[in-house]
Amino acid sequence: MDGIDGITSIETIIIGIGIALIGESPINLLGGFLAAGALGFLRWNWHPAKVFMGDVGSIPLGFLIGWLLLNMAGDGQWAVAMILPAYYVADATITLIVRAFKGEKIWHAHRQHFYQQAIQRGLSHANVTIMVAFLGALLIKLALLADFGWPLTALGFALTLSLTFLFILRGR
Repeated sequence: MDGIDGITSIETIIIGIGIALIGESPINLLGGFLAAGALGFLRWNWHPAKVFMGDVGSIPLGFLIGWLLLNMAGDGQWAVAMILPAYYVADATITLIVRAFKGEKIWHAHRQHFYQQAIQRGLSHANVTIMVAFLGALLIKLALLADFGWPLTALGFALTLSLTFLFILRGR
C-alpha cells in the first residue's frame, strides 16, 4: 500500500521499532535495521516525494516484514505479530473484500484504500501519514501490552483503534 508519500516508510518504521522493542531474539536487531533503513528513505519519500518506492520496493519490503512477523509469531508472540501491522491489514483487507463484492478485479490499480479516500477528501499526504504514525505509536504500546501478558485485551484495542481510524479516514 505505497499509494501516498511517506506512508509505507512510516508503517515500516513503526513495525520495525515494534519488532526491535519486543522479544529477545536476533529478529529484534533486524527490526531495528529495518526501521533505520526506512527512516533514511523517508527523507526522500516525504511529501512532496522525490523518490518513490513503487512495487519494486514495497513488495520485497512486505515479504521481509511478513517474514519478521511470522518469526515473532513462531516465537510465541502471535498477538504482537498481529497488532503491529493491524492498520495496514485492516485497510487492505476491507478494501479488497469490498472491491471483490462489487465484482471489481482486485489486482487492478485503484484509489479506494481508506488513506486514499482521505486524500480525495482534501487531507494532505503529510497529514494522513502523520495520523498513520500516531496510530502506529499506539499500536506499538498495545503490542507491548500484549507482550506483558495481555494479548487478547491488546488485540481487542488494536482492532477497535484500527477500525475507528479507518472510519476517520473515510470521513465518517
